[in-house]
Amino acid sequence: MGADLVRRAHAVHPITALQTEYSPWVRNPEIAVLQACRDLGIAFVAFSPVARGFLAGAITGPDYVEGDIRALMPRFVAPHLAHNLELAARFDAIAVRIGCTPAQLSLGWVLARGDDVIPIPGTGNIAHLEENMAAAMMVFDAATLAEVDAIFTPGAVAGGRYPPFMQATVDTELLPEEVA
Repeated sequence: MGADLVRRAHAVHPITALQTEYSPWVRNPEIAVLQACRDLGIAFVAFSPVARGFLAGAITGPDYVEGDIRALMPRFVAPHLAHNLELAARFDAIAVRIGCTPAQLSLGWVLARGDDVIPIPGTGNIAHLEENMAAAMMVFDAATLAEVDAIFTPGAVAGGRYPPFMQATVDTELLPEEVA
């Protein structure tokens, strides 16, 4: 949902929480939705806070199993994947340097956005669940968070979030490079 729709819906019936995609490499909520939620007292639930596994080291190439939705998403396939893997390598290097996993760094970045931002990473793996929970106890300094921001500046990630047929159903505000 875009900020205007959030405001209109909240005027009809109070909204307690809004769930939308948010991670170091999906920054669209920063355009207006995050502030609208704050203005209205709505908790912001960030889904895909590790970028569909991309910022957790799960993607190293275009070898997806049949039915993996990432195979349809421009950011996860050629010609964009090679560029985005370079960004991930820079991100991973920060995690290694500070002694955490990439997933923990991504979750920590999301958690640092404010007490009203709640990440919901998905996993079916107990080890990943424990790794993700440990991120809640980590504190990342401003310099580290700024390093992450410097990697994922607007326009840095190559490719759209969704293929055109899916993007047409998304109302979230677009970054300038996403406007066709």
